[in-house]
Amino acid sequence: MTDPVCGMEVKSETAAGSYSHQGQEFYFCGNGCLERFKADPQAYLASSPVIVSISVPATKPDVEPETTQAGEPAAIYTCPMDPEIRHRGPGHCPKCGMALEPLSVTPGNDTHPELLAMTRRFWVSLALTVPLVGMAMVEMLGSKSLFGTKPGGQNWIELLLVTPVVLWGGWPFFRRGWASVANRRLNMFTLIALGTGTAYIYSVFATVFPQVFPPS
Repeated sequence: MTDPVCGMEVKSETAAGSYSHQGQEFYFCGNGCLERFKADPQAYLASSPVIVSISVPATKPDVEPETTQAGEPAAIYTCPMDPEIRHRGPGHCPKCGMALEPLSVTPGNDTHPELLAMTRRFWVSLALTVPLVGMAMVEMLGSKSLFGTKPGGQNWIELLLVTPVVLWGGWPFFRRGWASVANRRLNMFTLIALGTGTAYIYSVFATVFPQVFPPS
């Protein structure tokens, strides 16, 4: 039989609990699902949740899913915007691209793995962005060359600094943007990837082929 909340297969003898509703007995994989069902049975009976596979490359998580000692994912994750999505282990929603959240909180594990990954990307990108912004400000204040570099040399230094920020720091956004196109579900990640990617490609082209653009 199936848990009406998360969609997992459960057996009556191993179920965490059961609840009788309208003459029918329902079994649950955990107390969290049981309490949700008790609060509003019709919300789960109206549309049975389905465990959705999001194993396409564009929706692989940045970190490995939490697993039990038996090697099975430790929890069911869902999307805050699309609660019908169910997935074993962390990942990204195939509809909107948001990071999936655990359906129930595991005691002693309140740190989201994606937060750790994005925090690391943020600090590394910030360290590269600060000198980049400084160089841009110096040029805007009237200095055409920094530290005696040759004309156009500063552009190459700026490109060297910004490339890891865009391609590594922003990789999760590009990946989800591509997934939104592949799944034909355009969203905010589509806009971010398109805008950032276009600006970066333009900058690379202008640095490699400066003669294409007029001096003005």
